[in-house]
Amino acid sequence: MRAEVGHFYRHKKTGGIYCVLHMATIEADKMPAIVYRSEKHDTIWVRPEAEFCDGRFEKVTDFREVWPEK
Repeated sequence: MRAEVGHFYRHKKTGGIYCVLHMATIEADKMPAIVYRSEKHDTIWVRPEAEFCDGRFEKVTDFREVWPEK
């Protein structure tokens, strides 16, 4: 999997939904990173791209999971 800016992903372990905001570089080792936002808590997270794309997250294809009808 390759993360895409503006797309939504579900964390398989927690079920949390996240939106990828930016691609970044970790200053210490110059490794690519993903900047993403929790849709539930509106918190910002950064994770190495290799971790984000290693199967911990899956792309959301049904947007009712992101914005459920009320």
